[in-house]
Amino acid sequence: MTRRGADDRDWRFQRAVARVEAIVDQVVANHATLFVGRPVQRSVVLPSRPLPGIAWSIDGDLVVEFVHRRGGRDQVFVHDIAVLQPLKKRLRSRHFEVTYARTR
Repeated sequence: MTRRGADDRDWRFQRAVARVEAIVDQVVANHATLFVGRPVQRSVVLPSRPLPGIAWSIDGDLVVEFVHRRGGRDQVFVHDIAVLQPLKKRLRSRHFEVTYARTR
């Protein structure tokens, strides 16, 4: 059975999210409760933006962002340096790369 069009894009996005979701949820929640003392908020960013993804934030501050790319490696952008190494250790796959999103 072949998937086509929007169904195929949605299926690929859901599969990509499944690869990172549980690990990022756990690492960010652990960081939020043990070090920050605030709850985690997660939001799904679907296309009106060029690339679909998911963002995890703590008290309104962006911590981790997952960006799904069709035809390329997905990316996990870490905005809080404290969770970079735990995520890099646990998210090892050829399907995506984990990088620190430097702010200027």
